[in-house]
Amino acid sequence: APVVVNQESEPLPQALRFFYEDMRMPLLAADMRGHLLADLLVPAQPGRTLNDTINQLKAKYDFENAYRRRDEIRSVAKLAYRTGLFDFGHEHPSLAAHIKQIKEPDSESANRRADKTLLRLALEANYRLTRRETAEALFAPEHDAAYASELLEEFVNEKLADDEQGQYFIKQTDAFTRGLELPELFQIKNDMMQTRRATNEIYLPNDPDRLFDKAVEWRRTNFEASANCALQGCAALMGLYAQREPGLGTDGFHWGLATYASARAGVSFRKRDPQTAQGYYLAFFRLMQEGDYAWEMLRPLLPSLMSYFWMTITHELHLRIQSFTGHSAPGETVMAIVRELNDFGRDKFAELASDFASVNAAQLRTLIAQIEAAPAAPEQQMALKLLASAL
Repeated sequence: APVVVNQESEPLPQALRFFYEDMRMPLLAADMRGHLLADLLVPAQPGRTLNDTINQLKAKYDFENAYRRRDEIRSVAKLAYRTGLFDFGHEHPSLAAHIKQIKEPDSESANRRADKTLLRLALEANYRLTRRETAEALFAPEHDAAYASELLEEFVNEKLADDEQGQYFIKQTDAFTRGLELPELFQIKNDMMQTRRATNEIYLPNDPDRLFDKAVEWRRTNFEASANCALQGCAALMGLYAQREPGLGTDGFHWGLATYASARAGVSFRKRDPQTAQGYYLAFFRLMQEGDYAWEMLRPLLPSLMSYFWMTITHELHLRIQSFTGHSAPGETVMAIVRELNDFGRDKFAELASDFASVNAAQLRTLIAQIEAAPAAPEQQMALKLLASAL
């Protein structure tokens, strides 16, 4: 769960390092970060993914006997797509999305934009940044406080931050609210608004951890209770964010929303309400872009939730799949379903595949690869055809 940090209790440079580590994007030395980002831009090509680029760059370093850890390259690749250095076309930015074009091929400009992204993430997490301490935490020795000041002043000029006696802070605490405006999250947004109107509480910094721990505990036995705790946890995150508690970023909020969506989808599935369940499953998959914090934390849930997502069509079409268990792999589940479909059912399945592709095309490609690797079966080609038609 996201940790709320009391900025008064530790120096800002240390708080920032912990913040990025908690995001699963630990800070590297600025000169190494700069070199890795410059090197990453060279092999990145349209039609490939950043995962492909990471593999190629790691192989290059190994061949040159240059010691670079894969997780270091991966961390910089995450920063690169979050900075907007690549255009992924209709796919949502991630390590597994197909690159359409490189938007910023100049390494010096790319590094400046990446530095600014790191600052923006900290500002959005309600940290009050000073020039000297920010430079100490984020930038190389050759960049003194003037460089940090220059970047921070750009946020002021863009009306995103204010400067109060040398402390820079985010102007509006609306990042969480804006995050709920994604069209795929409309059901969650409605649930959140109802919960916040009903409670209107003042939250304590340890409330989110307490509520999400309960949600995880309940998940094994009671989806309804798990969903309710997770929703309260999301409301607590929003409340604390509005109170300007430092250390809460949008990544932690998206993780909370995905946790809630996964449990609420289970509730609707068990009620045999396929349309509502599909909405929550799609919200979950939209929040689970490879490389994002939610994906790093909730990845073990992906296989089972993908299987249950496809199984919602059996409720819609009144089918019974004898071979399905809660532990069936997504590829097995899809082929078992396709085996039972008539022409109308295949059309409905293709619509569901299109909905899935619109929120997470990369995971759909992973599913296709899983089915391609399965032993040959009569329904295999039909399953592949239906899924591939959505891409």
